[in-house]
Amino acid sequence: MKRQRREPRWIDPTINVFSLLVALAAFLTTMALAAPSVHDDILGEHVPVPEFLPGTSNVTVREGDAAMLPCSVKNLGTKQVVWRRVEGDKVLTIGTMTWSMDNNVSMEHSKKSKDVTTWNLILHHVTPEDSGVYECQLTSRAGHVRHVTLNVVGPPLTSKTAISITGRRYVDQGEKIFLRCNASGGARVPDEMDWFKGGDKIDENKYKHVQIYKIQSHAEKYFVSELTIEHSSLADTGDYICRSSTDDIANLKVTVLHAESANKRRGTNQGDNGTHKSMSSLENGASMTEASTNQEKDGAATIIVSKISLLLTLLALLWTHQTSLLAYTS
Repeated sequence: MKRQRREPRWIDPTINVFSLLVALAAFLTTMALAAPSVHDDILGEHVPVPEFLPGTSNVTVREGDAAMLPCSVKNLGTKQVVWRRVEGDKVLTIGTMTWSMDNNVSMEHSKKSKDVTTWNLILHHVTPEDSGVYECQLTSRAGHVRHVTLNVVGPPLTSKTAISITGRRYVDQGEKIFLRCNASGGARVPDEMDWFKGGDKIDENKYKHVQIYKIQSHAEKYFVSELTIEHSSLADTGDYICRSSTDDIANLKVTVLHAESANKRRGTNQGDNGTHKSMSSLENGASMTEASTNQEKDGAATIIVSKISLLLTLLALLWTHQTSLLAYTS
């Protein structure tokens, strides 16, 4: 019996590089946490020890909402903040970078003062499966952690988000256009807000003169987007629409006025127009009076001419009659 030759098996080189990076980051984080740290004597200078600031350790949100797990640190220095879920020992974020493949995980980072920074973990559209204990830890020393418990209750709310646009409907050419779109009061905070003009999406490439500033707060549950045009032109006239990621829409028609039309709108030329009309009326009256006077003069002249003509006719008849008498006498 012949033995069949087995073909060599090749290893597929297309390995998930991202998975290796995540594993490496988790390993290095664990090593950093386990390693001793030195705070007191670096180049002869005292370095303050990082510490967590007081904050809530129990967060309850409704299913479908966004959960914010707070973590504020003082004197962080060059160290890193790592968020992980205790169950399954799953690293979620390292610093401002998100290491989780879940798109619903993000980091909300801000600097409150020179020494205090916040590293809030945001979980969007939470489900009951997201309930559990989460850990905010520092890479400065082993065991320096802070736990936050998340409780997800249901069912999700179906209330509609209130969205509105405020701003001036009429601006003069060259003036500033400022529109503010506010979305709040819904079951969850919108993730994004887009602006449109006449159905065309406003982006920084096509509308370079338009500035858009966005403010989002998960704690107070609102999303605000502000649109600014410093120096308006007639081309900026149009219907402006803001649309949230939850498909809530608000619109406002803005009209940029030309200088002449702006004056008419304000009524600044009303007095001038009235004066102009009065002068026109006076001129028309004067013209009519002059025409009437001319007509009267023409009528009088006609009468005089008629009388003179009649007188000449009579004189001619008398002259003819006198001539006839003289001839008869002779």
